[in-house]
Amino acid sequence: RDHSKYFLLISFIIVIVISFFLIRTFVADILAAGLFTYIFYPVYKLINKYVKDKTVSSSIMIIIVLLLITLPIIFSVKALSKDALRIYTYISLYDVSDVLPPSVLEFIETNFVNADLYFDRLVEKLILSISERLSEFLGTLPLKILDLFIILFIMFYLFKDGEKVVKDIKEVMPLRVEYKERLFKRINSVSYAILYGHVVTALIQGVVGTIGLLI
Repeated sequence: RDHSKYFLLISFIIVIVISFFLIRTFVADILAAGLFTYIFYPVYKLINKYVKDKTVSSSIMIIIVLLLITLPIIFSVKALSKDALRIYTYISLYDVSDVLPPSVLEFIETNFVNADLYFDRLVEKLILSISERLSEFLGTLPLKILDLFIILFIMFYLFKDGEKVVKDIKEVMPLRVEYKERLFKRINSVSYAILYGHVVTALIQGVVGTIGLLI
């Protein structure tokens, strides 16, 4: 009987270790999914109030989150691409002698040999650096898409069965019922204060930054 008890314990530990090694690549995705679900769960509850089917409500939430993540990225990449092309065209056609006074040009020619060559090399390095960053981004794009798919997949089931998951965690915790409730309420209030504090701060920074750019 003792041998069977130790065998079950060792088997359980081995299963946990193997499971950890299997999912360790996706730990960041799982945590991100949990965080996003926690942030948007009040919105899900509001949708589920009118759409009683949890599967449909979860699907609507996934579409909303996907749009919130992808649309800013698409607009940013589009704007950056246009700006990069504009800057490249401007630099390629740019002539320093058109804007600098003759005295400054004479000083540069006297003290800096082959200034035009250095400027051309600087432009080449800048363009090469941008190209390398773009290549790295495109190379990691399939992995980023896979991570996004995993996050949304986990979020779907967390939205759908989130309350059941929390209930199961509460039942497993070795604490009295009132302590569990107090602990979860404290975690909930502190987490929401931190998360929404960051969101409000980010919004204020965005508004101030936009006003500054417009000015």
